[in-house]
Amino acid sequence: MIIELNLNTENQNHQGLLSSLVENSEESVLCSGWLKIEGVRRLEPSIRKAVSKKFSVSESPRIF
Repeated sequence: MIIELNLNTENQNHQGLLSSLVENSEESVLCSGWLKIEGVRRLEPSIRKAVSKKFSVSESPRIF
C-alpha cells in the first residue's frame, strides 16, 4: 500500500486527485468527516463517469 500526502496547493488539489481516483478505480468509497454536498457536486461528473462504466461508488453513512 502506498500512502501519499496531498495538499491543496497551486500545483495540486484534492478535487483533481479525487476525480482522477474515482474515474480510474473499480470501486470507490467516499468517507470523510468533512465531505459536504458541495464537494459531492464537484465530484459528480467523475462519479457519473465511474457509474457509467459499472463501477461501484458509495458513501459511508455519517456516524454523528
